[in-house]
Amino acid sequence: MTVRRLNRAEYNNTVRDLLGVDTRPADDFPHDDTGYGFDNIGDVLSLSPLLMERYMVAAERVARTALFGPEASKPTVVRRNSAGRHISPSPDVPRSYDETGLTLPNALHVTHRFPAAGEYTVRAFVGGSRPKASDPVNVALWIDGQRVETIALDPEARAAFPGFRQDFAGQFVEFRTRLAAGEHWVAAAMERMYPVASA
Repeated sequence: MTVRRLNRAEYNNTVRDLLGVDTRPADDFPHDDTGYGFDNIGDVLSLSPLLMERYMVAAERVARTALFGPEASKPTVVRRNSAGRHISPSPDVPRSYDETGLTLPNALHVTHRFPAAGEYTVRAFVGGSRPKASDPVNVALWIDGQRVETIALDPEARAAFPGFRQDFAGQFVEFRTRLAAGEHWVAAAMERMYPVASA
């Protein structure tokens, strides 16, 4: 009879359910062996010296967290890019479009795991250019499908003016919002992108 150990997902779920500690300690373990496409077969799951060492470290951290609460985490910076999207400049204003901007190519959508509940700062960088004297660009932050805040990036005050257009390269808006620990869907988009006032 084979004594089967827990795989990484089962270890994380067991620690969470038994001790109320949702720090996902098994994420630091080596990847589980697989057999026939599955990673939960007892005959395949081995116990290497490295895994045993990680078990000991994880057990100490989990016990400390269960008894004294999570350690204070240091501030970190995470950068996420909207990769693989090509935006073609066009002078034509479509008859209808998504005014929230969420479905437009320049919107950013990411799913990020926040390690602890707290107040977070989200910076949304913008790019491209608009005609001089255009309306301010309104950038909205969405969390889990709900719009949290909209901030206007005033082009007259902050954008550069090479000729008759405004260059937004390097400009950003900054949001501050409270979030619970865990995974959240985060999106940033320009609202009402096409209507502009000309001089």
